[in-house]
Amino acid sequence: MDCEKDGAVSNNNDFVKVLSTVAFCAYEFVNEYPGAIIQIKPVDEKRRKLYNAVFKRHHRAISEKFNISGTIKGNKTDYDPGQYFDWFELYHIV
Repeated sequence: MDCEKDGAVSNNNDFVKVLSTVAFCAYEFVNEYPGAIIQIKPVDEKRRKLYNAVFKRHHRAISEKFNISGTIKGNKTDYDPGQYFDWFELYHIV
């Protein structure tokens, strides 16, 4: 499944609802495909900042279901809320 480069911008401030829906879909997806890796790659700097803020704020809850890693300047590493990542990978904890 490749949901790459969704550049839609509605400016209706529904991002919390959208991110909640995406999170729900991620949980459903890994329940159906437990070995899957979910990659989250922002399409611009605005989304990169948003995704870093979401992961930082919710990393405890996310890490209950997923192992989180991230990439910084091409180097993949375990997630650390003190770091600023270019993109993220989620691995379902079975």
